[in-house]
Amino acid sequence: MASTAVQTVLVAVICQLPALPRCRAAGIASVEADCAADYNESISDAVTEWNVPAGNDAIAAWAWRADELAGNMEVQMTQNRRTVEAYIDGFRKTDRPRILSCLTDDVEWRVPGVFNVRGKDDFDKHIVDEGFVATAEITVTRWTEGDDVVVAEGFMRTQRKDGTFLNEAFCDVFEMQDGKIRRSIGYLMETNERITAEAG
Repeated sequence: MASTAVQTVLVAVICQLPALPRCRAAGIASVEADCAADYNESISDAVTEWNVPAGNDAIAAWAWRADELAGNMEVQMTQNRRTVEAYIDGFRKTDRPRILSCLTDDVEWRVPGVFNVRGKDDFDKHIVDEGFVATAEITVTRWTEGDDVVVAEGFMRTQRKDGTFLNEAFCDVFEMQDGKIRRSIGYLMETNERITAEAG
């Protein structure tokens, strides 16, 4: 069954139909109480438009449609996360083609207080910054996603050319567009912690 949040959004859309002026978008239960009996004919029309399988009543039809929408949303979120995971793995291996393939042509990359670049050409120049060797140990400890935004939190360990290491905690916010990274904002803080076990 779809989440209450998805059902509520769906109900809000249903309630915008002209024949449903008294519908409330507070949740499935209130809609069933307030709308089903009075607006059965209008709901049946909506069910027909959505191609709901025969035999479902109005409330079941709403739930069926909510499940379908939730499935579509999950596919999109999974696509976004796959893109970001491929991007991060590209940094682990300094795989420039893989990293750049995850970006839109007009990508923006900002690390507050450090740099702000636009476009793939300028982005490429910062994949390995001056004074550091290629490849990095990157551990993601937490993922958050929704509304075409993916957030990755974790720890990163990079080696300087003088042989010393830099350990940093990071929080990267990725704004997605059509399954690619449109904007990346990275927040970094130097730390003595080194985490090696990745969390999902």
